[in-house]
Amino acid sequence: MLAYEWRMALGGFPVTARTPDADLAGGEAVQGMLTHLEQALVQLGFLDPAATKKLMPRLNQLFNRAELRQEDIHILRGIAKAILERSPR
Repeated sequence: MLAYEWRMALGGFPVTARTPDADLAGGEAVQGMLTHLEQALVQLGFLDPAATKKLMPRLNQLFNRAELRQEDIHILRGIAKAILERSPR
């Protein structure tokens, strides 16, 4: 409470409205990337397809918090593609 009063006594702080960023990836793009990444992690042997209960939801939360841009999605899907191409089936 003291910090708020002190800040207000110094003149407050500007409030600016956040506008949606057109470069941010949509939910469908993030979900598509997660599906692609899941396939790569399974093929790599990092993810057991029978036990995806914790990792994939956590990755989903992580990538949604990260506010990925479309370019980020392309990079991550490129990584997943490279894993799928180079890993033994």
